Order: sequence, then structure tokens, then C-alpha cells
Amino acid sequence: MKKLIPILLVFALLFLVACGGKGGDVTTTAVPDPTAATTAAPATQAVTTEPTTEATTEATTEPTTEPTTEPTTEPTTVTTTAAPTTAAPTTAKPTTKPATTKAPTKPATTKAPTKPATTTKKQVTAPTAKKDIVALYNDATVQAATSKPGYTKKTNTVLSSLNFGALGRMEVVRTAVGDFLGEGQSTQTVAKGKFDGKSLKKSTLTADDVTAATCTLSKDGKYYDITLNIKGESNPAKGKSALGRVTEDFKDVSELKAGMQEAGASVGTVSTQTSNVALKARISVEGKRFSSITLSYQMTANLTNIRYTLISVSKGDGKLNTTITYSDFKY
Repeated sequence: MKKLIPILLVFALLFLVACGGKGGDVTTTAVPDPTAATTAAPATQAVTTEPTTEATTEATTEPTTEPTTEPTTEPTTVTTTAAPTTAAPTTAKPTTKPATTKAPTKPATTKAPTKPATTTKKQVTAPTAKKDIVALYNDATVQAATSKPGYTKKTNTVLSSLNFGALGRMEVVRTAVGDFLGEGQSTQTVAKGKFDGKSLKKSTLTADDVTAATCTLSKDGKYYDITLNIKGESNPAKGKSALGRVTEDFKDVSELKAGMQEAGASVGTVSTQTSNVALKARISVEGKRFSSITLSYQMTANLTNIRYTLISVSKGDGKLNTTITYSDFKY
């Protein structure tokens, strides 16, 4: 019976240790307890009078204290390790990046306004019909008469021939005629707002006044370059002839006759004839404003019964070439 009691105690301790090991890392502290029980067992054999008391005290004290304290404290620490799981949701914030997908939509709106510019350039074409080219020039003169731009005018008149017989050989006569016709070169600067509408006038040219007309666009597409060949005519009058509907910068029959009388000569009849009349102009596509104009013509004057002092000639003629250019327009 005495040998049975220690064996039972050992089994009881092992049982308790086994139960305590399931709750955590108790095996490290529970192993020494069976050795303590076995060492205490021989002491109980020497004392025969109190075997029950020692066995019960050692069995009841040691197993009850150790299993109750250690298993309860360590499992609580396990719960604290679960706390780091809260950090995981914080990494889900980079969902704000898709906002950058809106940026590519902006450049598409900026390119749209460039399309109308290409359509307007395609619509610009040079007129080909004679009446349309004449109308283009007339519209530009109307714009000039309204805006009154400043410009520079250069005139070059050359008296190519003067056939007045003995009178034509007189230097005084030739000089007087040349001065009257405006032989030589001259430059005139017209200030902005001082447009007189005579030398460069508001044109009333018609398609019937023109024998040929061409119009082309400049390489940069900003200007119309036109050329008008104006028909020759007899006795052109200002405002009532082809040349007269373009400019008033020439001597008509009445002015030639009056000029001869002022020079001290008398004349029977005077007639004139124009030829090689050409008009070239560069006009802006936008605004229809002149950039330059060149007007050239040849005029022949025929006179009869010319008398100067004591010398008289039955007939005579003279030819002059005139070129007038307008440039440096300031609208």
C-alpha cells in the first residue's frame, strides 16, 4: 500500500502536467515536479507514522499552484499579437491614383480651333473671269477712297518724239511742250487722310474696257496679283473713257489745246490716241487693300496748223510714254 501511493501521486502529477501543457508552453516548468515527488517518497518511507499527511500536502500544493498561474497568463499574450492586423487596411489608400486619367481629355479640346483656319485658306481662290477681276480692282479702289491711305507716287514721262518741223527743232518750243506734258521724273508723298481721288481714283472700269485680265495668288496666299490690259482709244476723256475711268492723271484734248495757247502757240485741231495701256496691282486677300499699283500707257498727240511767232507748221505729232507707280500704302 505504501508503494502504491507514490505511484498514484506520480500519475496524478503527470496527468496535471499533461492537462496544463495543452494550454501553452507549461512543459518547461511541469517536468521537475515528478522528480520532486519521487525524492520526497523515500522520506515518507522512513517516517512510518505520518505517511498520509506528507503525501497529501505535497500532492495538493505543488500541482495546484503551478498549473493555475502559468496557463492563464501566457494565453493572454497571444491576444496582443493579433493587434498588428489593424495596420493592413491602411495600405489600401493608394486608390486615389486613378484621378490622373482625366488629364488626357484636355489636349483634345485645344486642337479643335485649328480646323477653321485650314478651311478658310482652301476657300481663297483667284478669280478667272474678266468681269470678276475688274470688280476686284474696283472694290480695292473703293476701299482706298473710304480709308484714305497714305502712299508714295512716282511719275516718269518720256517724250519719245516731237515732229513739229521747224518748230520742233526750236529748243524753246520743245522745252515748253515737254514741261506742259510733264516730261521727266517726279515723286509725290501723299499723307494718310489726304487722298484726293484724282490721280488714284475710285475706279468705274468695266469688263468692256479691258481686252485681257489675269489674276493669281501670291505664293504665301496673302495677295492677289492682277494685270489688266485696257483698250486703246481716241481722245480719251476723264471719267468717260477706259483710261479716264481708272485715272485722271493725263492730258486730254481740251487741256492740250489750252496748253499750246498758254505757250504762245496757236493750233487748229488736236487729237490723241492711247495704246499699250497696262494696269498691274497687288491687293491683299484680307481687306482688299492695295500693296502696290503700276499704270503705264503711251499717248500720241496729233496737231494741225501749228503756229509759233513767225513760224507755222501744217501738222505735227508727238509721242510720250508715262509710267505711274503707287507704293508704301499706309491704311
